Amino acid sequence: MDPPSYAEGRYKDGLECARRATLYDQQKDYRPALTFYCEAAEALNQSCDLEPSYTHVLPRVQEYMRRAHQIREYLETKGDTERSLKRSSSKESGAMRQLEYLIEVALGLDEEKRYNEAEKTYTSSVQMAIQLQELLLSDSEKRKVTKLTQQAVERLEEIQKLKVATGSGKGSKLSDIPDPPKGSPLSSDEEEEEEDKRPAKPVKQHQSTLPKMPLVSFLDADKVHKFDAYSSPSSSLSSTGGGGAKPGGASGQSPPGRNKDRLSEKEMKILKINSKINGVVYLPWNDSDLSELRTVSALPMDYVDPDGLPKLAEKQKARLAGWQRPGEICDNPKMCHLISSLSIKQTMIGDCSFVASLGVCADYERRFKRKLITSCIFPQNRHKEPIINPNGKYLIKLFLNGCRRKVVIDDLLPVDGYSNILGSYSNSRDEFWVSLLEKAYMKVMGGYDFPGSSSNNDLHALTGWIPERIDIKESNKDKTFKMLEAKLKAGSALVTMGTGPLTKEESERTGLVPTHAYAVLRVTETCGVRLLQLKNPWSEKRWKGSFSERDATNWTPELKRALNYDQSLALQVDNGVFWIDWTAVCRFYDTLYMNWDPEMFHHKYTIHDCWAPGEVEKDLYNISNNPQYSLTVNAPENGGTTWILLSRHITTKSDFAKNEKFITLHVVSSNGHRQYLPPDKYVHMGVKINTPHYLVKLNGLSQGSHSYTVIVSQLESLSQIYYTIKVYSTCKFVFRQVPAVYNQSKELRGQWKVNNPRPSFKLTIISNTAAAMVQIKGPRKYGVWIGVHSTTQSYHKDTGVARRGFNVLQLGTVLAGDYIVTVATYPEGQEGPFFIKVCTDGAFNLEPND
Repeated sequence: MDPPSYAEGRYKDGLECARRATLYDQQKDYRPALTFYCEAAEALNQSCDLEPSYTHVLPRVQEYMRRAHQIREYLETKGDTERSLKRSSSKESGAMRQLEYLIEVALGLDEEKRYNEAEKTYTSSVQMAIQLQELLLSDSEKRKVTKLTQQAVERLEEIQKLKVATGSGKGSKLSDIPDPPKGSPLSSDEEEEEEDKRPAKPVKQHQSTLPKMPLVSFLDADKVHKFDAYSSPSSSLSSTGGGGAKPGGASGQSPPGRNKDRLSEKEMKILKINSKINGVVYLPWNDSDLSELRTVSALPMDYVDPDGLPKLAEKQKARLAGWQRPGEICDNPKMCHLISSLSIKQTMIGDCSFVASLGVCADYERRFKRKLITSCIFPQNRHKEPIINPNGKYLIKLFLNGCRRKVVIDDLLPVDGYSNILGSYSNSRDEFWVSLLEKAYMKVMGGYDFPGSSSNNDLHALTGWIPERIDIKESNKDKTFKMLEAKLKAGSALVTMGTGPLTKEESERTGLVPTHAYAVLRVTETCGVRLLQLKNPWSEKRWKGSFSERDATNWTPELKRALNYDQSLALQVDNGVFWIDWTAVCRFYDTLYMNWDPEMFHHKYTIHDCWAPGEVEKDLYNISNNPQYSLTVNAPENGGTTWILLSRHITTKSDFAKNEKFITLHVVSSNGHRQYLPPDKYVHMGVKINTPHYLVKLNGLSQGSHSYTVIVSQLESLSQIYYTIKVYSTCKFVFRQVPAVYNQSKELRGQWKVNNPRPSFKLTIISNTAAAMVQIKGPRKYGVWIGVHSTTQSYHKDTGVARRGFNVLQLGTVLAGDYIVTVATYPEGQEGPFFIKVCTDGAFNLEPND
């Protein structure tokens, strides 16, 4: 990314946040004002880091930070009684929200040129408005309903007139209908009045005047109309779509016999089996399901999740007063004013990894204008931004067990006696994206009594981005830091970190929480110092060592200027964000969790498969029955990169909690044929880990064709596992199951005895020619050997070396006739049972050679 371009984007973003902050401040709506002041300061600071010509804004940035501090102190002093957000549980308020939502849905359908559906929805909204007029007492409410009704009627008449003119049958040219007007459909007289008062949008020149903070006092006053941050997004806040591979799809080359856009019957069965997670079925995502959010009744009908309320954690149970909906917790709830990592606060649920994941996603979306979090939540308005559904029904799109799936929730949230949400929430108490996303994920995980996870698993569920786990202490620390700095700046990865075990004394001395996840916001080498900016998902409790806000030695004037760091303000405000040096990170943090953007790769392919139990309990010496895949990569002149991700499907809470299954991938350089024995040399020898994901990275592939066999491995094959393998590559490749070479087999049992140390068998090839293979399985305490010779031809072949417990001899293509197969032990003369198995692609017979 070009630094000046990125700096300009952050500068514009900061100006827009400052404009919104001052507007909310003028309206005495202090919680969103606090969020926007903090975001404005952060964005403008970053623009100054990257482009010196923006440094003239620094004095105003300091004002914003101090104003944010004043607001925070005021809100803390008031202790949430500032929530004079009046509880609107009346029938009239609910119906008004329903009407606004219904017209928003109609306009969305209208813009998508789905005119028949739009006509029905406009008609429903007009009918609802007529009923609502009879309920309303306020003249201002009646004026608002009249204006909304007028918009709906005018648009409805346009559609109907054209249908009459062109015929309402199949020949109707609804595509000729002009697009609906742009702008917010939910405007009111009050909004129009406010429009004239709003600060002018910043001009392009660097000398733009930043908004001044309003001269208002903190008075307990009724809320004035709330400005919806999504209703008129500026160019600096617009987003571009993010991505991931289509579930089950392929953008690499398809193997022969498979349509790359379709799943096999086996794959569909696997995805269906693993749709049931913790007793609830989560179907694959289908955009047509969004139609269920477009149905709105004439009067408020609160949706209730038929799967019931999620199980609570013990801390929640102790403080629970009941379950409330957003409209009961505050007046005029919003889904989000602004997606921000600074507004997220974890409380009494042990889901620090998930909340840290939300934080880095929010930070990424703000910095790179690419939707990661907001693209997960439905319903959305016509600008593809999530909105409050007055019926209380939401669809959350999560990547689970091989594909994106639909998680349906209601908006009932656990609260205490003061309507404080007993879970993670946004510091802007009238926005609910944090709490609703958490509820959806906790539902999948089996309840708020979350057994714990890791951030790369959580981020994969939220985004579909490629998870990787790096042991900080075992890594090349210099290369790791440089990689982090470059990839975070480029927007190629999302990063969190986890601390290791700490004693109580160490935790108190350092300020760090043991075995806890932290969001990584920035990585920089400045003034000769390697620093990281982290955020504790608790939004409090910071690092106390070098480069903390208490450090009077290391924060030189030069370093403060370089990072635009106000140490005096940091001392006053603990929001969980802190700077820490890389040396301290390597000492106190164990694991680096990274999730890589799949859009780095132009070619992708997915396979869903399973591994039946009992074939081989352990694959340390016999990998003949392990699932295996052929991978052929064609790297261009400038080389290539190919990554392979193994993801095990998990369906029970106990599996999440215990993680008793250890999986991995091995990669062998080969012609893509099945491997029967563990090779002496690996391209990548996997380490078995008890996490759902394992990533193999084949970097720096030279020009030309590279053929591999990819082998799935686990510690013990005691029960069936289901999994997905995704291949990502910068160059073309073919990935498929290793084809079967042999279609016939026969197995016999034998015995090594002192008087018969070299038992033999007669193999008769009946076909003219046949490809053949011989396997021997015996006790692992000694080696086993195979030799084959023809009784009529000059043919002899053996395994050469004896291998413990298992050996294979591939005969290649042999002619018809009789062959003697001899098996022996090493050292010779051992006693014990064995199994001999012959596999061929033609007719044959195997019997003891008496």
